Amino acid sequence: MKTMKKSLSVLLSLLMALSVFSGLTITASAADPIDWTTSNSLPADPGSYVLQTDVTLSSTWYPVGETTLDLNGHGIRFNSSGSPIIRVQSGKTLTICDSDPTGTTHYFDVDSYGLAINVNDTSGTNSFTGGYITNGNFSNDRGGALSVLGGTVNFTGGTMLGNKAGWGGAIYMADQSGVQGSVNMSGNAVIMYNTSRGSWTGGGGVYIENATFTMTGGKVCHNTSQYRGGGVFVGSIATFNLYGGSITNNVSGYSGGNQSGGGVFYEPRDPGDPKTAYFNIAGNPVVKDNVIYNTKTENLNVQPGRLVMTGALTDGAYIGLSTSYPPTASSTSQS
Repeated sequence: MKTMKKSLSVLLSLLMALSVFSGLTITASAADPIDWTTSNSLPADPGSYVLQTDVTLSSTWYPVGETTLDLNGHGIRFNSSGSPIIRVQSGKTLTICDSDPTGTTHYFDVDSYGLAINVNDTSGTNSFTGGYITNGNFSNDRGGALSVLGGTVNFTGGTMLGNKAGWGGAIYMADQSGVQGSVNMSGNAVIMYNTSRGSWTGGGGVYIENATFTMTGGKVCHNTSQYRGGGVFVGSIATFNLYGGSITNNVSGYSGGNQSGGGVFYEPRDPGDPKTAYFNIAGNPVVKDNVIYNTKTENLNVQPGRLVMTGALTDGAYIGLSTSYPPTASSTSQS
């Protein structure tokens, strides 16, 4: 790789010299991604980075400017608690991708709460491939792996697993100083075997509050919540655009009780309430095989509010729908 970069540098220098005599115009290309070889920190400057090793963090990483992080089959692990692994604040943009989604196999076990534990490269009862982010522990608070406060995250590849928090075992998103956070999930991104714990908590995989979550691909699966929304919890002033991907095999109310939304729990207010949430569906999403307390199938729970079909459902779409109250013309709309 170093030899190739040197050759390219020499070639570019020759072309620039030639342009002096021939009048050619040379346009510089975007900077090459930077190989990241440090095992105990992540970049402090904006740019595009490719992991060349596993990384273990002891404190939260705050990306700056516009940053792209290619997991490249490697893992990011947290050896602390009391804060998320990554926090993206207002005005910052982070893209998480994985250029080696199948080249490396990793293993893990699952505890009694449905949380992935002991993620390693040698043995375990379950396996997956590609890069990952794990071991976030933000108990009784928000976002085990990723907290998005007013920033933007494009999650296109890699797996978030084995993370826990009160709200949003893997991802929590909200506003910062009135600027809404947003997460765009697509491609081969996976959120699995994370959990939210505590009374009145929710979103084993994802919790949305005064933010926008757009899902056009990827998987939210095998997450658990002690309360509501095993996969996704759609809270106040939230927008969930479900246009693709799958939400499957998630569990809410794992400790028992009358809980709701094994796959997705959507709790908007009455129409006109400024805290109303929005749930938009189109395309080919799949929401199935989600349960409450391992006994009752409940994929998408809708309380009074607005569920809007913003476009046609296409081939492959499958959505199981439950309601806490019978829908009426004022509580459910379709367009």
